[in-house]
Amino acid sequence: MPSMRLSKIVATLGPVSDNPDTIKALINAGVNVFRLNFSHGNPEKFKVLVDCIDTIRKELDVPVAILGDIQGPKFRVGTFEGGEPVHLQKGATLKLVVGEGPGHAGLLTTKFIELVSALNVGQAVLLDDGAMQLEVTKRLGPAEVECKVLQGGLLKEKKGINVPGLKIDIEPLTEKDKEDCRFVMTQCFDFLALSFVQSDEDIRYLRCYLAEHNPEDRLLPAIIAKIENPQSLTCIEAIVEEADGIMVARGDMGVEMDLERVPFVQKQLIDMANLAEKPVITATQMLESMITSATPTRAEVSDIANAICDGSDALMLSAETAAGQFPIETVKTMSRIMLEAERNLPFWHRPDDVERVFRDPRMVAYRDGMEFHEAIAQTAVIAARRSDARAIMVMSNSGSMAGRVSKRKPRCPVVVLTNSQHTYYRTNLFWGTFPIKVRFEGESSDEVIAQAENEVSRAGFLSNHDTVVFCAGQTQLLGLTNVLKIHRFDQVIRPGRHVQGVTSAVHTDFLSTC
Repeated sequence: MPSMRLSKIVATLGPVSDNPDTIKALINAGVNVFRLNFSHGNPEKFKVLVDCIDTIRKELDVPVAILGDIQGPKFRVGTFEGGEPVHLQKGATLKLVVGEGPGHAGLLTTKFIELVSALNVGQAVLLDDGAMQLEVTKRLGPAEVECKVLQGGLLKEKKGINVPGLKIDIEPLTEKDKEDCRFVMTQCFDFLALSFVQSDEDIRYLRCYLAEHNPEDRLLPAIIAKIENPQSLTCIEAIVEEADGIMVARGDMGVEMDLERVPFVQKQLIDMANLAEKPVITATQMLESMITSATPTRAEVSDIANAICDGSDALMLSAETAAGQFPIETVKTMSRIMLEAERNLPFWHRPDDVERVFRDPRMVAYRDGMEFHEAIAQTAVIAARRSDARAIMVMSNSGSMAGRVSKRKPRCPVVVLTNSQHTYYRTNLFWGTFPIKVRFEGESSDEVIAQAENEVSRAGFLSNHDTVVFCAGQTQLLGLTNVLKIHRFDQVIRPGRHVQGVTSAVHTDFLSTC
């Protein structure tokens, strides 16, 4: 039986983990998606890494997905002499200038003239997610200001700069982002995350840019909108609707807005993504202490459990697996906490409450014109719980039905059967999904279902006498459009034979009245 953890883990690769042995170990520890952070590295390096991951996932026959994370218009300090961190002394004076050259403790450089030119005397400038704080004391020129260090610390090169409350009109993609996007369209990325999304227009801009730079006519990666500033919250419904998923990026969010607001914004965003049937990743400092410690803090354990109970599809590890001392143990620790959280999910995951949640008026805006699909997904989850089904089998070309079933938070695996490689990897981000790549050869719906059950049984999800719920939305297979069936799995069914033990067959004529 495969691991029954339903929530997913996204792990960032970096200097301590970007090698074949560690990648395999991370997969075995429970990683579902690998993140490549384009803020650190170049296309040549990432091509080697993508090829490595793709080779390993095919070798191990696992649906591990690849997520690229482009930098977006995030303001950062430049490099330092020798590449070494510099110590900013409290009370010291330094200059912040626009330039490409290396800086030092008395001179910080940045490429963003839009930022420096917009700063005013008295304004706070935060560095490294708020770990250090400056105050602008004097303007020295259009591209140069003088600052006083209010809160010192050790600053590494290329760390972020935040100015709370400062609004700057800037394009969603920098020149580096565009270069990275062109690279992405030559590789097998399944997801692409866009940082500092401010509106739904940013998502459309990125999608158009990818389509225009697609020489091999590849399927576009699913776009994940990173929500990390107050501006995005003013049009969050439009962003969620336009994106293929969202990431609750709590690092910059906690700098750009009051820290005490972050937990409640997190809950709001997760709720909105679930209602819109989009995957949601909760990220940043999930196990930050395990960068240097073999065990997490009690607060981190509670944070992970609460993020799962809030309804996150996936949780993300950043420096913990990219640069930490214990990348494998960190993933194992997160996996154990998630499993325990799933065993103790709150009352609203009961089937009766599934119906209540999805009668929420906010759902109407997201499900218009999809009544059959919604009814099938909702009924499948309720039927699975009430019949004590071992699994829900979802036949899906695009992955949309798998997402709909997943969003009802079933307590059994959602086994996604697909002949699409794109869907095989992409659906692995959703809660509870276990994708299986299948080449269907049956000439009738019974034969196709028989083959599907064989595949699910071989994967270890079904044993004799198990109940299984089968559903399909729009498929290209004869007789398997808008269908829901409940089976008793009494024996291994060979393709070409009739399905045994069918206890119920529900079609859309009935479902449309649900």
